[in-house]
Amino acid sequence: MWTPSESWLGDVGENDNFTFTISYGVADPITGVVTDYPVTITPEEVMSGISVSGGAISGTFAGTFPQTIKYRTKAGGFVEVGSFSAIISEDLDEVVRFDAPRTYRDFYIYCTAEDGSTATYYMSVIPDWDTGKTTLQTYVNQTLGA
Repeated sequence: MWTPSESWLGDVGENDNFTFTISYGVADPITGVVTDYPVTITPEEVMSGISVSGGAISGTFAGTFPQTIKYRTKAGGFVEVGSFSAIISEDLDEVVRFDAPRTYRDFYIYCTAEDGSTATYYMSVIPDWDTGKTTLQTYVNQTLGA
């Protein structure tokens, strides 16, 4: 029996820390004694903020949603970057566009027990618009001299 029994692990905020432990055991039909098997977890993709150890997966999805920021430079040109940290502050004249992710994404993990049994779990990762909004306000204020 896989634990948890439901394949959906729940909602996880983009910047929230999470930990999920997956286990697998088989009960002897006569004695009821449960034999636990080690579980190998394989995430659908490797991400720098996520780690797997034994039967547990943990971390954060911070920075995994694509963003597009377009800004005008002091020289009058336009630059498009994928994160606020990629903006060259000294060269920033005005932020002209910020596109944030509009929907959640499901993140799958694939589990295999030592006896060959398999299970698939997933969590729904919710983008954090507050962080993008706050960062955008900071950069706009910087260009206004506030």
